[in-house]
Amino acid sequence: TFALLQRGDTTGVFQLESGGMRRYLKQLKPTQFEDITAMVSLYRPGPMEWIPSYIKRKNGKEQVQYLHNALKAILEPTYGIGIYQEQILQIAQVFAGYSLGEADLLRRAIGKKIKSELDAQREKFIRGATAKEYEKKLAEKIFDDVITPFAGYGFNKSHAAGYARIAYETAYLKANYPIQFMAALLSSDAQRTDRVMIEIEECRAMGIDVLPPDINESLRHFTAIPHHNSHGAIRFGLTAIKGIGDSSVQQIIDVREKGQKFASTADFARRVPAKILNKKTIEALAKAGALDSLGERRALVEHYQIIADYAKSCGDINSAQTDLFGHMEEPQEDPEIEFPETAPASPLEKLQWEKETLGMYVSSHPLAGLKKYIGKKAMLVDQLTKAEVGKKIKLAGIQEGVKKITTKKGDTMAILFLEDPTGKIEVTLFPRTYAEVANVLEAPDAFLVVEGILDLRAGQLQLRADTVKHTT
Repeated sequence: TFALLQRGDTTGVFQLESGGMRRYLKQLKPTQFEDITAMVSLYRPGPMEWIPSYIKRKNGKEQVQYLHNALKAILEPTYGIGIYQEQILQIAQVFAGYSLGEADLLRRAIGKKIKSELDAQREKFIRGATAKEYEKKLAEKIFDDVITPFAGYGFNKSHAAGYARIAYETAYLKANYPIQFMAALLSSDAQRTDRVMIEIEECRAMGIDVLPPDINESLRHFTAIPHHNSHGAIRFGLTAIKGIGDSSVQQIIDVREKGQKFASTADFARRVPAKILNKKTIEALAKAGALDSLGERRALVEHYQIIADYAKSCGDINSAQTDLFGHMEEPQEDPEIEFPETAPASPLEKLQWEKETLGMYVSSHPLAGLKKYIGKKAMLVDQLTKAEVGKKIKLAGIQEGVKKITTKKGDTMAILFLEDPTGKIEVTLFPRTYAEVANVLEAPDAFLVVEGILDLRAGQLQLRADTVKHTT
């Protein structure tokens, strides 16, 4: 588990998966639970500035110094840095004779940042410390350099430990049960396409294949397949396919599990209720690749009506074979369904259908072969962190759509949705930029190179474009 944390392989790990946190974990190389608790507490506005010192001190690259030996017992677990509210309360008790109640009032006063209350508490602390025979200068320095900076943003240790426990548990599951963990993570985020894309990329980095839905293997949600290959695989669930209702999915699974796997298109059409097998359902299943084990994808997409008619005729025959006493005659072997000769779907066509029905490319990515090339010429979406906000960056990817917006002045601007092999991002094109590049955006699925400033809006990274170029 700690080896996983030290590598920063924390996508999906509670509280530890942001780009900045992963970078710090690789530098820190945590070896104990206390390290996780401290990082959860420090990785917030304010205390974040102390993370570099915490890392250096843990790794023996920066000396830990205490203003007084009495502070060592309180601050030694955190390398001389006051991280938790409880440490501030202890310092007030030890140095100035505060009761726990008084120490908590001190913490609240500092948090409110009301000068009159701060001045009163400072005077009280110094008075209490000198009464315990500590030097006045030492008392002033402890209050100003230790208590005041940390009490305002110190984290409650019990809360931090609670978060750290969940972080450790999720890291443990990922390290020891990677396929099952990633399948559960994908299922929990199934409605968030952006998250699913990130997690699929993580699976691939872990050597775990992510497979399209399959009528003979898929359940409702993502399913772990431990023995698929040396690293295992995860199969998309049938509920991920757009255009198929939950009820239809459950009926298909029930039919399969009550009998056996579907042996052919004819077997599938005979056993699944005909009312389910309409154009919408058959097309969606075929385009998503869920029927690949039964037939060629384009043939099934183009000739869905043959399957629907066959299913209806099987239903009619089954009804006719039921005698007056409600007994069913022995079913006959299914004749094969014959489709007109059809050219097979191209790899790109299959990917486009996956995008249409699953919301993303699954079996591969149109730019998969260019990932290293793109990474040399531009940044990849999954490399972007808050550290790059305000900087000029370059991205390259496929145009996944353009949303035009009319400003209050009547000008036209747009939001461009750009996707590379690692994820997608929104690109804002203000009126002046949009007017310059509107013609470039006319081609759907165009490969674009975009330069601009990285912004953070509503917690989401977005690019404010200066230039957009079409490339081949």
